[in-house]
Amino acid sequence: PADLLRFAALARSVVAATTTDGQRLRLLSDMLYNLRHPDVPWIQGGREQGVLRIFDKMQDGAPGLCGHTTLVLGALWRSLGRDFREIRFTRNDDSAWFAAHYGIEVYSPDTRRWMYYDTGLNGYAVDADGEPLSLSALGEQLAAGLDVPIVANVRLRDWDPGMFMGFLREHQLQVYSLNNRLRAFDVDRRFGRLHFGYDVFSTLPRPFDRVLDAVTGDAGPRLVLSDQPPPPAAHARLHLTESPIG
Repeated sequence: PADLLRFAALARSVVAATTTDGQRLRLLSDMLYNLRHPDVPWIQGGREQGVLRIFDKMQDGAPGLCGHTTLVLGALWRSLGRDFREIRFTRNDDSAWFAAHYGIEVYSPDTRRWMYYDTGLNGYAVDADGEPLSLSALGEQLAAGLDVPIVANVRLRDWDPGMFMGFLREHQLQVYSLNNRLRAFDVDRRFGRLHFGYDVFSTLPRPFDRVLDAVTGDAGPRLVLSDQPPPPAAHARLHLTESPIG
């Protein structure tokens, strides 16, 4: 958190009146959507440009892709002293270094659970008792043919539940990043002890730049889940629940 002081005051002001982690995430994500200006182009370039530079562009009105918004949401959450882990979705082992989508899980001390939050949906899934679900728990409920409520802001979102369901069916491999320090994505820290060659290494084609960063930098361990539950049952669905603050 000490590396993210710039985010802390903003994050605290946004979540000051909240009582649950679902509400906190929703308001932080809503803020990122509200920064968007229709006349400003979308952010170009990958996450490797660093969370500070990406957030600067967002504050100038540029919309971010899922990788950008998830990274900034992680920085805001971590600045509050909370733990999170990023999740990269891919189709199979051959494409494990290429992200089709990014999401985030945060640990809630209140419920002693991990909960999955998707900035594309701008929302999270809950069980029958209204408790937030982790990504694996969401997959298990869908695979069992259960309908799952989504708590989201229907006015501020890039995906609807149907789009997310289709995506889950096609992307069964998930890569969890177990380091919540965010240091691996800062331009001045990539490639660790080989940072002196940043200008050359950063131009390597993907996934070679990421492999080199993972080996030499401080990206931390990753957990790859390739043996997933069956794809969500065809008759199961996500149904959206509108809620301005979660």
